[in-house]
Amino acid sequence: MSPVIVPIVEGHGEVEAVPLLLRRILGEIFQNREWKVRRPVRAGSVDSFRKRMERYLGLALQGECNAIMEAR
Repeated sequence: MSPVIVPIVEGHGEVEAVPLLLRRILGEIFQNREWKVRRPVRAGSVDSFRKRMERYLGLALQGECNAIMEAR
């Protein structure tokens, strides 16, 4: 089973860029393993992220999620 990452990002640009970047980096580091990178959750500012952190963690725990990553 492939590990799953759900990125949490700040803005609209990161929603498209972060999954591509993660797949590329993970492919270089772990060449023999496939990773699933889900569509990022857009959190907005760092303050917004902190206020909603519990909600984001709950969402991640409901599904198949092996990692959560906040991109700043």
